[in-house]
Amino acid sequence: MIKCIPPALFRTGFRLRNLDLSQNQITQLPSTIGHLSAIDVLKLHNNLINNLPPSMAKCNQLYLLDISGNQLREVPFWFCGYTRLNTLKLNKNNITQITSAIGYLTTLMNLELSENDLNSIPATMGLMSSLKTLDLSQNSKLEGDISKHLESKQLTEALNNLKLEMNNRRNGAIRMKLVVLGQDHSGRTALINCLRSKWTDEKKAERKDKKDPLIGIEITSSNIILPNQKKKEKSHQKKEKDKQKEKLPLDRTVQLDIWDFSGQTVNYASQFFLTGWSIYLLVYKLNDPQAKAKIEFWINSIKVNTSNPTILLVATHHDSLNNSEKVNEQITQFCHVLTERHKMTVKFLHPWAVSCTEGHNIDDLRNYLISQINKYINETKELAQEPSHAYVLFEQLVKEYRSNLSIPVISQNDLQRLGALCQLDLNNTRTAARYFHKAGVLLFYEKIKELRDFLVLDPKWLFGVLATLFTNSLNREVKEKGILNIKLLTEIWKNYPQDIHNKLISLLEKFQIAFPVKDIPNSAFLWSDPTPPSSMPSSLMKKQIQALFIPVLLHKESPDESLQQYWTFPAPKGHLYLFRSFQASFLPTGLFAQIITKILQTYSPKILVLWRHNCN
Repeated sequence: MIKCIPPALFRTGFRLRNLDLSQNQITQLPSTIGHLSAIDVLKLHNNLINNLPPSMAKCNQLYLLDISGNQLREVPFWFCGYTRLNTLKLNKNNITQITSAIGYLTTLMNLELSENDLNSIPATMGLMSSLKTLDLSQNSKLEGDISKHLESKQLTEALNNLKLEMNNRRNGAIRMKLVVLGQDHSGRTALINCLRSKWTDEKKAERKDKKDPLIGIEITSSNIILPNQKKKEKSHQKKEKDKQKEKLPLDRTVQLDIWDFSGQTVNYASQFFLTGWSIYLLVYKLNDPQAKAKIEFWINSIKVNTSNPTILLVATHHDSLNNSEKVNEQITQFCHVLTERHKMTVKFLHPWAVSCTEGHNIDDLRNYLISQINKYINETKELAQEPSHAYVLFEQLVKEYRSNLSIPVISQNDLQRLGALCQLDLNNTRTAARYFHKAGVLLFYEKIKELRDFLVLDPKWLFGVLATLFTNSLNREVKEKGILNIKLLTEIWKNYPQDIHNKLISLLEKFQIAFPVKDIPNSAFLWSDPTPPSSMPSSLMKKQIQALFIPVLLHKESPDESLQQYWTFPAPKGHLYLFRSFQASFLPTGLFAQIITKILQTYSPKILVLWRHNCN
């Protein structure tokens, strides 16, 4: 009996059409089984297999697949790629869960799932229009007619009932984001914990990388009860006899997702996730002399990515100042200055000063937030409606899909297939993607031409990838000049496919975090060898991108000693100093970085000194 299959057995280009490995003691399949891309029939019944390698998804020409009599616990998402499958035998396993994506198998005629541990089946099975036989017998937790061997009229009726169940499912909960921004040590996370302490039904999402607080997003969710305004109004009206039995509107449950962006310089990358349907909490330390500049940066970042954002300023460490009246006067004046500066483009809510240590104003702020969330939802027509059952299924499929992808990125075609399974046409599928983009479930940059085919199903994954540019141990020259050559960038992102690199660079460029440096005749300051490295992705070579200029990597303040060395007065003979003076009430984020980039690209100067102040 065979217990182990050597990986070398399945070679690239192996044109095997029929393979029978049944009646053995095989515990696992090698990942190289994915090389059998032309296989039609695969029999693996009566073994000890408890898990299937994801590479098996490449065997997408299968007509018959028999994995009965094993120890599988689930039907994985990637089975949805078996669009030619006619017969699927999964009986006599330990399967407890079937992916909703099984509805993709519209050519499947015979499905055997008897003798498992199923307690439910996905309603999407109602879309399997070619199914002739379905065996769900001896699943003790299943109830009703569905837990039988079905065929002919019985099967047709059962599938129709499942399809009807899809259409009759309850709508989902209204969702909204509370995006908390601010520098580290501002009391941002402590504030979140205080606010959540009295919200019920809390579900905490794990940080992507707990060991490194500089990388990742922490997302916490709380179900909060919003009182229905119409209910309050009706309760004050006189009740006539014919209206006594009328039902008053119910209070609404809203899932509030709280996004806490960790890190310091990494915060620049969080601009990618400012997607609307949010109230923004800008948190700063009350006695921080640099607070104004930091808050201004966040306001400008939000404005670039969101139309008419709603912003709430929260000053922490109220206990550090004894005079409450002075504190209130200080933050009110600060908010007034910001309101005048950003009037007509930002909606500022009433500012608050709190103390997380003493609990000062925490309860009042929490109640104020609930009232403002309720008001925001009522004023946003698209958000006020509960998401349909199709949208609930769409989100479920997105989460299943991303859990099966090492790189959680899909194309427009993949998106269309997800929508079809939810009975959404192309336009409605894109509308659903926009909805969940705003809700923060996925990232869909539809308006950016270069990124339309780059849908990210896990925002935390993208944040972590981009954060590597700000937290990686870069060499001294990079940190002094902010120039990251493609060879080093390729090394930093070596764990990601090269076709992803180009998309990531486009993302950095569009959000003005990094600027491609192209067509530089003298590239000596980029790397020691002026010849582009062989590891440079071909897609980047075509664009002639030799490096990225990333302002946030520069030293923050000007190095006075170095500056005096190169900039002496009067100007040495044969030298010309060039000055530019700008006067403006508002400077767009990234303006100076773009100016420096243009100079680099146009003149290819020898860089002596660069610094970040007034460049970000």
